Amino acid sequence: MKVIICESKKGSWFAPIYTLFMGGETAYPHGMIWNNGKLYDTTFFRGRFSEVKSIADNRTVIVFDVEGDCQEWINNNLGAKYDWLGVILWTLGIHVEQNFHCYEIIQRI
Repeated sequence: MKVIICESKKGSWFAPIYTLFMGGETAYPHGMIWNNGKLYDTTFFRGRFSEVKSIADNRTVIVFDVEGDCQEWINNNLGAKYDWLGVILWTLGIHVEQNFHCYEIIQRI
């Protein structure tokens, strides 16, 4: 399994807002999971946790190798709704348990 942290998209208006809600400044506001040859994430605009085809060519990424296989967790959570409340109240530890924003999927695997 790999955890992938993605750089902000150039010109993105959402990344600075997301970073503000996350409680800090980061150039890498998006997280993804690569497991068994497939890429998974959740986004504000897509609104759910799902498989994605690729990472945009113009984004820099940091990749972390993590021991183990999280496919069972992925299968159990595919389709989970985006955690709108969790993004806004992340720094207070408030979120909807069954929903995820991108960093929550990384935290929970």
